[in-house]
Amino acid sequence: MILCLCPNPSVDKYAWIEKFTPGKVHRISKEQHFPGGKGIHVAMAIKELREEVAILGFWAGPTGEWIRNQCQAMGIPTYGPEVPGWSRICISFRSDTMYNNTELISCGPTVNEKDFENFTQSFQALMADANCITMSGSWPQGAQGDEYAQLVTLANDQQKPVILDCAGQQLLNGLKVKPYAVHVNLTEGKAALHEEFPQTMATHLLQYCEYAAITAGEEGLYLAHENALIHAKCPVGKVYSTVGCGDCLVGGLAIAHKQGLDLLQTARMATACGSANCMRPELGMLYKNDVDKLLDQVMFLK
Repeated sequence: MILCLCPNPSVDKYAWIEKFTPGKVHRISKEQHFPGGKGIHVAMAIKELREEVAILGFWAGPTGEWIRNQCQAMGIPTYGPEVPGWSRICISFRSDTMYNNTELISCGPTVNEKDFENFTQSFQALMADANCITMSGSWPQGAQGDEYAQLVTLANDQQKPVILDCAGQQLLNGLKVKPYAVHVNLTEGKAALHEEFPQTMATHLLQYCEYAAITAGEEGLYLAHENALIHAKCPVGKVYSTVGCGDCLVGGLAIAHKQGLDLLQTARMATACGSANCMRPELGMLYKNDVDKLLDQVMFLK
């Protein structure tokens, strides 16, 4: 089983609006809702690719219950404490104006030390059956900034490989305890590591992990391990949305580890998963048929 941590799940909403006028009332003409949060996207990708997966998160109020129900309807079990408040609602606007793809990310619930203790207890119970663990995204308000580091330490003690995908202080603290693999996008890497180029960023990260994955938008994936650095990309036709591409790529990394793929095969799998996410209108989701087709279309560049 692959265990996916999503401390800050969300209801991801597409909202279609014809135009924006400052200070005016606007009516949404169409809307869609999807279960979201980085770890949720990772888990959905893994499930779609026919691997066993479970989600550990904090769940708050009616929105938290809706997210859990959606995941469970897909056959993905969910675990973790229920906390006061509401899980986040994140809105992506669809418009013919300059506001197209503008996102509003809400803050969600607040957690305390006892909530984290409950989360950690669930983590320790689930970890025994995990072949690989992904830790993705932000934490709710009230987190101290070292929660991922504490959990990575527990996983390392049990020799459970962790793929860490986060930013800011959680990333910096997480690197100190040396997870198995790290994924960051180019923007996050520049902010945290003060490196300009994905190649040097990947080399920098190898001080702290065995596998370093840098995603750089249309430039694709830079995947480093030991003395090797692979640059892979897989252009697709129409791009519906890039939301969740990095998360689906992390799902590919987790599957590659579980299946024992080598570095080249790992880069191929991860790149195909990230690219497949762009091809459908559903937010943060991929389809197995798309991944299977793209695996043969991944290009490796020097």
